[in-house]
Amino acid sequence: MTRPFRAAPRWRPLRAAWRGCALMLLALLLAPGAWAVTAEQALKMATGDGEDRVQAINEAVLDADDRTRAFIDALSNDAVKASDKAAFVMDGDQATDPVTGAKVKLPDDAEDVINNNFLRSALDAAKAALQLHSEDEATRAAAAAALMKDPDES
Repeated sequence: MTRPFRAAPRWRPLRAAWRGCALMLLALLLAPGAWAVTAEQALKMATGDGEDRVQAINEAVLDADDRTRAFIDALSNDAVKASDKAAFVMDGDQATDPVTGAKVKLPDDAEDVINNNFLRSALDAAKAALQLHSEDEATRAAAAAALMKDPDES
C-alpha cells in the first residue's frame, strides 16, 4: 500500500512562509487604500493636453476609490489648481492634497485648471460611470441614462 506524499519536515517551514507571503499580498491588494489616486495620476488629470487628460481620467475610473471620485468631482466643479509638480483640490482659499486629503499650502505658481467642453464631456461620462457602481438603484439608473444620452462614438 502506498502512502500519499508528505513533504519532508524540513520543507514545512518554507511552505508556511509562502502561505504567509501570499496572505500578506492578498491583504495588500484588497486594502481600501491600495488603489487610491496617486499624486502623479491627479497631476495627469489636471494638466497637459486634452487627450492626455481624458486618457488619465479614463484610467483612473477603472480602479477608482472615494478620493478618486472626489478629485473627479472637484475637476468637474472647477475646484482644482495645479502647479508644475502637483494638483490641489480647492475649498474656498484652502488647498488640500487629493491623495491624502490633508490641508496644504498652495504654491505661488499654482494656476486654475481649465476644462474645455471636450474635457467636461469626459468628466461627465466618468462621473456617470462611477455612479454605475452605486448601491442605490435610482442612482445607477440615472447614470445609465446619462451615459446613453451622449454615447461615445469610438
